[in-house]
Amino acid sequence: MNRFRGRVIYWYPDFLRVKVPEPRKPLPYDRDALIAKCDGDAALLHQVIGLFLGDFETQLVTLQSALRNADIDRLYSITHSIKGSVSYFSAARAVAAAQEIEACCRRGDLPGAVPGVAELSDALQELAAALRHDPAAA
Repeated sequence: MNRFRGRVIYWYPDFLRVKVPEPRKPLPYDRDALIAKCDGDAALLHQVIGLFLGDFETQLVTLQSALRNADIDRLYSITHSIKGSVSYFSAARAVAAAQEIEACCRRGDLPGAVPGVAELSDALQELAAALRHDPAAA
């Protein structure tokens, strides 16, 4: 204990300090909805997660390739396919990004789709990372 200008200051070693846990980041998908879609079947849940994780990188490469090659029809097609996949997980961020890309493709606005592709790519990476840590993925 030390005195500093009339105040009492207590010094605590680090091991006595209370560690406040970091707030948990919400999942990028609705796990309860996913479990309900799988009727609570753990094996099916494991299979659904495995299918997504096995395919998402190929879809991501195809998405970016279609944008790079200015192939608006292919961009729409792969985006629509991705939207179907992420919709099953109720992954709102990824679904919204996919919908934006689809809208740009329907308008023929390839430059307008660029931010959406970046957002969808990030959302897919985030979803895949979260699914890899899901207990059902083990």
